[in-house]
Amino acid sequence: MKEVKLNSRNIRNAISRLEEMDLSQISKEDLRKVLSNLMLGYKVQAPQFESGLDIFRAIICDKPDTVGKCSYPPTRYVKARGRANDANQSVFYGSNFRGVPLFELRCKPGDKIALSHWRTTQPLVLNHIGFTEETEEKLGSKRSLPEIYDFVKKTNNFDDLNEMVHEYLGFMFSKPLDGEDEQAYYNLTSTISDMMMQSEHINGLMFPTNQMFGNAENIILKPEYVDKFMEFVSVEYIEITSSEGATYEINSLDSATREESGILQWSGRPLQWTLDQAGALYKFEYQASGIWVAKDLEGNILNPS
Repeated sequence: MKEVKLNSRNIRNAISRLEEMDLSQISKEDLRKVLSNLMLGYKVQAPQFESGLDIFRAIICDKPDTVGKCSYPPTRYVKARGRANDANQSVFYGSNFRGVPLFELRCKPGDKIALSHWRTTQPLVLNHIGFTEETEEKLGSKRSLPEIYDFVKKTNNFDDLNEMVHEYLGFMFSKPLDGEDEQAYYNLTSTISDMMMQSEHINGLMFPTNQMFGNAENIILKPEYVDKFMEFVSVEYIEITSSEGATYEINSLDSATREESGILQWSGRPLQWTLDQAGALYKFEYQASGIWVAKDLEGNILNPS
């Protein structure tokens, strides 16, 4: 099969069209046509993460009674577009860092949150967007977004046209709203997200978190991957007591690490570890995901109980 290559005229025309269009009026079908012209021949080095990746998700809610209520919402409840979903399209919004969901929800004092912890049981293949120098500058990230991952550097290094498309998609997908009509803007970003996850070999999409200044990743997962290959680890029910700048203070109200037929077994206390063997040796390690992990001397992870 002949390789499809990017075309500079198609790219310029598509960018001009995107800059001129009224996102609140254009149809999804027409938007896909314009983006297809921009992305035809675009190459992405998609990373595969081995099983055991910790992912965190949060919702503002009354204390949930089932594991399912901590996961992605049923399609019938998705009334509005998000950055990576259309209306009536359900996806799992999560992060690789425990604190990110609180920022993404823009929590305020008095909010009560179910903050759940999940772990992949099979390899996870993610597309990616927004790891660009311009995004880094816009968000004020402390990380070098174009350099932090090898798969981003490989995507940039295919050729100059590929880098141009990569940079432009990252700019359009990750820019702060700054008063822009949110639902109109999400018409564009949800279409980009849908196109970047359309392959059956891609399980989701990762991109730098806007609300936490690009210093961690948001991870969007297809429901079918979540259903088959994500295990529930725990959920904390917390209350936001104060918020100042980039800091939240919380009060832990309850936690659950067990479920029976999908029904959460709340413990009435914060998360803690129960070490069964008297005199046994364990070690605790702080992870890049923002959590402490207990391990036995063979390196096996011991979940809170």
